[in-house]
Amino acid sequence: MKHLLDSKAPRRRATWLTATLSTIALAGLMIAMPRLSIAQEKPYDVVPKVILKIEPKHTDSARDRKVSGTVVLSVRIDTDGKARDQKVIRALDEDLDLQAMKAVEQWVFEPGRKDGVAITVRATIEVNFRLE
Repeated sequence: MKHLLDSKAPRRRATWLTATLSTIALAGLMIAMPRLSIAQEKPYDVVPKVILKIEPKHTDSARDRKVSGTVVLSVRIDTDGKARDQKVIRALDEDLDLQAMKAVEQWVFEPGRKDGVAITVRATIEVNFRLE
């Protein structure tokens, strides 16, 4: 900063080559910026609607152990309405986590839409297991 503010500091004019290279680099950045922001966009926050829901099965071993509660899954709902890339966010029991994933794998969703076109969305799904 000190050098920039010093009026007696030696200054050189930009050569034709450095000015041209600087202009090309700036133009390249301006062209790339919109693409970078699109690539970093988050998925659309669309809540998918369940069309067909298969209830999960409470396993005998979990029932014997009196396990009940909620399994929370993160899933990708594709444009065909199927849940893929399931990940357990909040586990309940190893057996019941697996049963929740098996059930959600069979669910059918109305795909998310943007401007009338089906899109892939991420969703969080809670699957409840209750003892009766």
